[in-house]
Amino acid sequence: MRTARRLVKDEAGMTMGLAVIMILLLGVMGAGLLTFVSRDLNVVIEENRGQRAFEVADAGIGAAKRQLASGVDTTKYDDPVVNPLAPVNDIQWSAAAGGLTLNDLDGDATTTDSVNVKIKYRSDTEDFLVVSEGDYGSAKRKIEAIFKGEEVPAGEGENIGHPLYYTPSDIRIEAKTDLAGISLFSERDILIEGITNPTTGTLDFVRDYEGSNKAVTDTIASPAKGDALCDWNSATPSDPQHCFVDSTGNWNTTPRKIIAKNKQTGQETLVNFDTPGFAAEGKICGFTPGTAKGTCSTSPSIADGVYGYDSTTGAKVINRTADGYTTPWGNNLKFVAKEDLTPPLDPNEDANPSGTITYPFPRPTPKAKGFKEQACLPLTLAACTPVLSNDYFVGNPSETQWATLLSSSEPDRIAFVDGNGGDVVFDAPGGTQYKGILVVWCGHLRQVQSFKGIILSLYGDGSSFGSSNCTGNDDLGTYINTGTVCQCWVYAQGGSATRAGITFGPSSTIRFLPSGAFSFDEDLFDNPAPPTTFKLQGWRELYE
Repeated sequence: MRTARRLVKDEAGMTMGLAVIMILLLGVMGAGLLTFVSRDLNVVIEENRGQRAFEVADAGIGAAKRQLASGVDTTKYDDPVVNPLAPVNDIQWSAAAGGLTLNDLDGDATTTDSVNVKIKYRSDTEDFLVVSEGDYGSAKRKIEAIFKGEEVPAGEGENIGHPLYYTPSDIRIEAKTDLAGISLFSERDILIEGITNPTTGTLDFVRDYEGSNKAVTDTIASPAKGDALCDWNSATPSDPQHCFVDSTGNWNTTPRKIIAKNKQTGQETLVNFDTPGFAAEGKICGFTPGTAKGTCSTSPSIADGVYGYDSTTGAKVINRTADGYTTPWGNNLKFVAKEDLTPPLDPNEDANPSGTITYPFPRPTPKAKGFKEQACLPLTLAACTPVLSNDYFVGNPSETQWATLLSSSEPDRIAFVDGNGGDVVFDAPGGTQYKGILVVWCGHLRQVQSFKGIILSLYGDGSSFGSSNCTGNDDLGTYINTGTVCQCWVYAQGGSATRAGITFGPSSTIRFLPSGAFSFDEDLFDNPAPPTTFKLQGWRELYE
């Protein structure tokens, strides 16, 4: 009994047991704490990686915006069906081409990082959808943004648009035309009255231009002022202080040249040529006075390759020894539409192929609907009528109605005239210099009174915006100067076998329009000069 009591009260070894239990408890607690700490540390690391991946994706959005602002051609981002057997004609940034991948943006090789940026142009909303997916280690983040080229307000002066007389059809020059400060461009032919001798036609054209052979013809008056597009080299204008240099790019990278002769030594050198000239994708030819419009298809070209360029001047050299020149005359340059060459060339990125010269400006197609909307403001298209709007008219305006549509003090005012398939005669009251942007739809515009501004003569199906449908009538969308002064930029969309897109009647006077407001707002032109400022329309992070 005494022994049992002694054993009960004996506490020897308890400390060791308690110590073991405590160590076990501390170990379990430490392991649990370590697990929590490790998990939190991994979460923090993942969050940091995710944040870095997000920042990389955001940097891709910024890179896309800079890419667009550097000069954008929407056709390079829209996955067009160019040729079923050819690859997509998009650039590397395009979603259709897989987008552009940029690696190691942080410059640290410790953790791999990259971003893939895809840009797609959406023609229905006329904006750019950008998807940027950033990777940082194992973390991925994706951002979607929508950019739209900012509208260019009319009236910003000479930094908007390009000075031009241009038509996808023919240009016809009758009798004496006084040309100064602006050149003529045609996708077809340029027909000049009176220069019809198949043997001496080219020299007659040259001497007519120089005013040295009035006995033969007097169709082109000697230019009194240099061309606003200077030597037509849009990439590096020869005289940036005096040339029209806005939106410069590789539209045309081949300058015009002319032979200059030193009066003392007689030495001949080639120098940049910057007075008005003529350019036709077809031919420049002559026609007999009093005849119908005609065509250059069976007529010899009179282009010389200095004052005028066409499809024949790539290998055309003229002997002008009789005029005192020992150097052969002609720059051996063929006039082409650069984007039509094979392989398709980008007009604003690729340099001219050797032996070619092309349009020194972008060639936008005006949207009649957009111009009508601007003319009708603040009314909507549905509510716009000639009775309610001072800038919209249907038919052929009278003299007093022209005075309502245009003014002498608003060069940026847009007047929209729906010719309804007939002649539209601009015969505003004399004694006033009318100004503005005149858009004639489905009409043949005849300018009888002087005008200063922008002239657009357009045609097609206008039923979608409440205007005439003159589809297929190529006699409309045309323009004729009947023999008055036009200090203008002119674009004529129409032209047929019997009517040129642009016609200059006897004694027409063509002058350059300074500080014109030819807006390249995306709502007004297809394939406009690329905007350089883009507004963020939408932004969101995509979660998967």
